[in-house]
Amino acid sequence: FRSAEDLYRSLKGKRYLIVIDDVWSTRTWDDVKRIFPDDKNASRIVLTTRVGEVADYVNSKSASHRMRLLDIDQSWDLLQKKVFGSQSCNLEFVDIGKEIARKCQGLPLAIVVVAGLLSKIRRTRDCWEGIAGSVSSLVSSGPEQCLEILALSYNHLPQHLKACFLYMGAFPEDSEIEVEKLIALWVAEGFLDKKDSLSAERVAEDYLEDLIDRSLVLIGKRRFNGKVKTCYLHDLLRELCLREAQKEKFLFVIDRRAQSFLSGIKNQRRLSIHLDFHADLQLIPSVTLVRSFLCFSLGSSFVPMFISSFKLLRVLDIIFLSSKYFPLEILDLVHLRYLALTATYELPASISKLRSLQTLVIHGPWINRNQGESPTLLFEYWIMPWLRHLHISMPCYLSNPFDPSRCPLAPRYLQTLSTIRFASCTSDVFLVMPYLRKLGICETKEEIGRAHV
Repeated sequence: FRSAEDLYRSLKGKRYLIVIDDVWSTRTWDDVKRIFPDDKNASRIVLTTRVGEVADYVNSKSASHRMRLLDIDQSWDLLQKKVFGSQSCNLEFVDIGKEIARKCQGLPLAIVVVAGLLSKIRRTRDCWEGIAGSVSSLVSSGPEQCLEILALSYNHLPQHLKACFLYMGAFPEDSEIEVEKLIALWVAEGFLDKKDSLSAERVAEDYLEDLIDRSLVLIGKRRFNGKVKTCYLHDLLRELCLREAQKEKFLFVIDRRAQSFLSGIKNQRRLSIHLDFHADLQLIPSVTLVRSFLCFSLGSSFVPMFISSFKLLRVLDIIFLSSKYFPLEILDLVHLRYLALTATYELPASISKLRSLQTLVIHGPWINRNQGESPTLLFEYWIMPWLRHLHISMPCYLSNPFDPSRCPLAPRYLQTLSTIRFASCTSDVFLVMPYLRKLGICETKEEIGRAHV
């Protein structure tokens, strides 16, 4: 739906059931309730919240339904279903399993995450008793007991999965994370086994499935082939993620909770911006150890000199920032592997200096010298030997990159190419892209007409 009015019209006169999950404020409800017509036809709206004040405000005429903690039988049923699936639990694990379920104190999320851990470790009584003892010590820790129980599953992760999990804290709260982008970032960061560079994305998919199996990551949407398209973190798991990431100086997130963030970013390797920073950003250049800089602050202005001090940068995601020209300072970032930016200008051919680049994401509108024509990807792009993914939001033509005298290196690792004009799809193009898996094509009416001649 393009607008709230469109949604209102589509529901008007119809009987509907709407589910709104995880509402945090009364203002949010005030903003959306007018969208839903009340035609007295038994339509229903189900709203969930963790704030009692919100529940009472939304449904002031009757008592809201307060979810209860699970009892021991419900807890054990949930635990064994998550660990054993449709199979029955071996009798030797029943008593210790019920003890683990009881010590989760009826918290469904804690039970599910602990079950994910139990399904991954060796299925022996000694191992289960070790988990039971750990849960027991965590339960007595006070109001943060659920977070500590969740940390138990994090602590049992293999080292390579810890890095992948912590990296997900870089994304904003409640956001669905595009798996393709997440995997490209993992690869750029060097989290994966380097034995076979061509299969890195497949290894990353296995890593993600492992985190999902452990219930640390939740599935958002799936593709038509069953693969995960988007994923996200439960709020409590994201809280754990940020806590551990900051403790280990793995990642620092600048958001509304970072009242005075400057004292917390020293020696940080990765920065993620979730709010407007304008003035404060001027002080960031002193953080010279930064390897990754990601910004999710919509509408901010980009000041290139802030990036020029990050000489060791591998990841630069500034797609939400705007600039009137291409920041030439980026060309000095010789270690850069992932670059995402919004282009309101024509990119220079000198971008090929970024020889280590693996992923290049360009969002338009891209201004072309020849007005009215699609921009052209210059041949220099194709001499970046490690380029794996090239995403452009607006259709482009490909210049001929295959003249050996000018461009001796073909894009041998390229797996994704989008979006290009149909006229650029020639046999010569695809002959030098043997590992291409995904191709985005945009056709004009004229090109379609020529294709059928």
